[in-house]
Amino acid sequence: PGNLRGRTGTVERVFEGNYGYFCSTGPDGIGDPMPVYIVRFEPTDIWGELAEPGAVLYGELYQAYLEPAMEETQ
Repeated sequence: PGNLRGRTGTVERVFEGNYGYFCSTGPDGIGDPMPVYIVRFEPTDIWGELAEPGAVLYGELYQAYLEPAMEETQ
């Protein structure tokens, strides 16, 4: 989802196995299977003060949509 693009979340779980990725990477329109992750996001990081108090947002995301978070340097 676009509202999660560029946001930092926490991987809570990885589904077992790999799942078909429906992206046109060949004549059949189905890409190579890949892992799917459940990622937890804090709504205040996405919607700021408009976020519902106490809510949590989870996204089920293909590996292709994830990248490692940058470590903070001190």
